[in-house]
Amino acid sequence: MNRRAPSVAEPDQLPRSPFGLIDELSCYYDTPAEPNNELFEVQVPGTIDYLTLRQAVAGALAAAPRARGRMAAGRALRRRYSWEFPLVPDVEPLSRTTWSDERELAMARVGFMASSPPLRTSPPVRLLLASGPDASCVMLNAHHAAMDGMSCVEFLRDVAARYRTLAADPPPPQTSVEPNPGSLGTPAVLEPQRSCWRPEPPPQPRGPVRDIRRHLVARIAPEWDRLTPRNRRDGCGLRLLLVPAVPRLPGATVNDLLVAALIATISRWNAAHRRPPAAIRITVPVNVREPGLHGVAGNDTRIATVTADPRTAADPPSLLAAVTRQTRALRRAGRQRASAGPLGLAPGWCPVALKRLAVRTALRGLGRFVCDTSMLTNLGNVPDPPWSEAARPVRMAVAGPARMPRGLAVGAMTADGQLQLSFRYRYALFDEAAAARFVATYAATLGELTTGTRARERTDADRQGGDTDGPTASSAQDSRLPGR
Repeated sequence: MNRRAPSVAEPDQLPRSPFGLIDELSCYYDTPAEPNNELFEVQVPGTIDYLTLRQAVAGALAAAPRARGRMAAGRALRRRYSWEFPLVPDVEPLSRTTWSDERELAMARVGFMASSPPLRTSPPVRLLLASGPDASCVMLNAHHAAMDGMSCVEFLRDVAARYRTLAADPPPPQTSVEPNPGSLGTPAVLEPQRSCWRPEPPPQPRGPVRDIRRHLVARIAPEWDRLTPRNRRDGCGLRLLLVPAVPRLPGATVNDLLVAALIATISRWNAAHRRPPAAIRITVPVNVREPGLHGVAGNDTRIATVTADPRTAADPPSLLAAVTRQTRALRRAGRQRASAGPLGLAPGWCPVALKRLAVRTALRGLGRFVCDTSMLTNLGNVPDPPWSEAARPVRMAVAGPARMPRGLAVGAMTADGQLQLSFRYRYALFDEAAAARFVATYAATLGELTTGTRARERTDADRQGGDTDGPTASSAQDSRLPGR
């Protein structure tokens, strides 16, 4: 029987905390074929020293008990999982590799995110330093039960600050995360680390009611141009897209534009593949951190859904208006947690082993009928990216899970006035060529949505003598950062 590395404190004396709702669901969803992990990548010009980075990672883990958490051992019939927080990690989380061109870097990225870090070993995160001829990449692979997108940003920001200190560089002043016009949730403000193992509050009823429930959920049409039944494979691919100028429209946030563009792209893609029209639903994770709460680990999100019927998806201005109405309702819902969802399949007294079996069985049988079409995670504006300096612009990417039947997860963030997008897709849905075409369609749709809506607004204003009563650009500032 394998045993963990001994800790300074006995296991029974270690601090513990029960899993929250999102943590528990993340465990149920995680399988070897479909890892439920979060990938965050920072690429900077120049060289990052491995030994210095290793010390910085060790310091960041020592300062964040939640980042060192592991699943506590328990009885087979226990009703809940629990975190325990050892004083030192069980394994070394940092590894390194080299790459000579973008193809080798892409292969290293795909291989690194192919599996989730095990929860029974501390820490539930892994890091990879990929050194290239002119740039270095730091990748973070975190189990989704342990971290969300915002946690990944904060953890790597802490690592970068410690790296600068160890390298005898003066650390930059800490700044608050600015709200991005285009996201939902509450901005996370940098302040001293608080206790990371307090129990989460019980889930509360979901606030807004989804508009469309009676329609079938659309699925993205698969395409395997270069895949035959013999060489189809499991796993995920990842494509990155950089938009030099952040798209903006009066009365709509950046997040509204991204969600509307994803809905329109899926509608066009399915129509081109002769799929019958159906309601398109996009999962939008929302940050529910309390104002002023800062933590470099944790999964503080609720799951919201934006829905569009087939007729609305075919009309970009109407689609954007419908998306804006729904996101405003989500903001008014405050920080309410998501409903139990799949956990409702089993009562609270049911052992976790049976609940896990029930959830996985239900997803296999009913997933294509109840799961949303796709997911979009927008981390908002990141004004102080990890390893950012005046002469060292950074490229970043965030990629959430892309389980089937969704098969596609889109990540977005803004830094240095640029919109950085990532598309994580299942090979069961796309091959590399099909994924490239889908991303190109999304980029074109995002541009058309922005310019087409502006042209329509100008035409309507001319017809009404320039008197418009729509929302103003100031409403675009009513936004907050979402989490994964």
